Amino acid sequence: FYTVGKNITLKNCNVSTLYPLATGSTFVNHSYENNIFSEAVEIDLMSCTGYLDIINNTFGSQATVYLEAENLTYINNTCGDKLYLYDSAGVIEGNLLEMCTISANNENLTFKNNVINKSSLSGYAKLIRNDIFSSNVFGSYIYENNFYGAKVYEPYSQLFTNVTNNRFLNVTEAVYLVKAPIYLFNNTIIGNATYPVVYLIQLRNQNSTIEKNFISTGTNGVRVELRSDNILIKDNTFNNLTQAIRLYGLSTGRNITILNNNIENCSYGVYGEKNVSIINNSINSNIGIYVQSGYPTIENNTINSSDVGIYLLGAYVSDLNTTNIILGSGNKVVVNWSVRIYVLDQNGNKISGALVSVYDNTSALVDQKTTNVRGIASFSLTQYIVNSSNTRENKTPHTILASYSGSTNSTLLLSLIHISEPTRPLYISYAVF
Repeated sequence: FYTVGKNITLKNCNVSTLYPLATGSTFVNHSYENNIFSEAVEIDLMSCTGYLDIINNTFGSQATVYLEAENLTYINNTCGDKLYLYDSAGVIEGNLLEMCTISANNENLTFKNNVINKSSLSGYAKLIRNDIFSSNVFGSYIYENNFYGAKVYEPYSQLFTNVTNNRFLNVTEAVYLVKAPIYLFNNTIIGNATYPVVYLIQLRNQNSTIEKNFISTGTNGVRVELRSDNILIKDNTFNNLTQAIRLYGLSTGRNITILNNNIENCSYGVYGEKNVSIINNSINSNIGIYVQSGYPTIENNTINSSDVGIYLLGAYVSDLNTTNIILGSGNKVVVNWSVRIYVLDQNGNKISGALVSVYDNTSALVDQKTTNVRGIASFSLTQYIVNSSNTRENKTPHTILASYSGSTNSTLLLSLIHISEPTRPLYISYAVF
């Protein structure tokens, strides 16, 4: 059968070959209904003007279908191996799209009420009220779909996507975007309780908002990492997670705001870094807020913690305890610094195997380590603690004692105060032998 002519209908046929449009031929208003296309047929229905109706057809499991039309209606078909829709506008409705690779590049094309199973759908179409199983999908507008072990996934495109009012159930990952900005609004996202996922939502992008979602059950709720910038996480509910919000590998100067979230039953509420803003959140977790390096803004949060309310490692905040309400049985605030001790001889050579002991200001042994092949011993040392009774306990200055076989011990007094560059570990180098 040749795909030429105007107002053509192919109906109730067994089709083994469908030839593409010949150069200069007319291809206007075609309809294909109730046909069976052979197992590995290649179907080329490109550049159709007017309407192109593909209704109630069965495509072989190895079939490749190329469609492009001004007004495409693709209804109640069983899909083949590949379905390329190019710049088609119209509707894809009521189909079984199983084990299929699908590409659709027009936001005026809508997928609705389909079953999408073990497939990938890329491009920029709309997805509305589909049941999506074990598949990766992406589109311009993703609305009221049911995801079962499936996710919104796009590693390359920089196009914006709106993901609203969807249900992600029993997912191993809900959203993974490398470049595409997203507005993720009012979704229910529940991970797999038997096989907890690493990240329910993972972003490496810019200019994205995560708002009013319910996110539960998994290892991490939201992970924002690497090149991410201008990210707003607000008004969400997080529940039953190891880390509700995790920031990782960000460079200084990135704009990440965590605002007005409700975090319940998590090991860590916010695990952050650099200059993150954490404002007006309600957090019930073992550790409320943990931030390493930088100058974070931590204000007006209500934290109920069993271990530590706010834990800083190499990060500086001028006033924590008066601007946040910190409840629970654990310490309210712990401020630590990363310190690397270089042990050198009198000629500046690094000494491996030296024993470095660190004592706090009460002469209690804090930690003891042996230098590595580069002459380094690394420690996390506490500057001060605000305990559950709201009493500040200063732990510095620290005494550092280095010893090496056959040599005289060397002692250094180190006072941990506000360090000018808290984005880096504190390096102490001194000659001991």
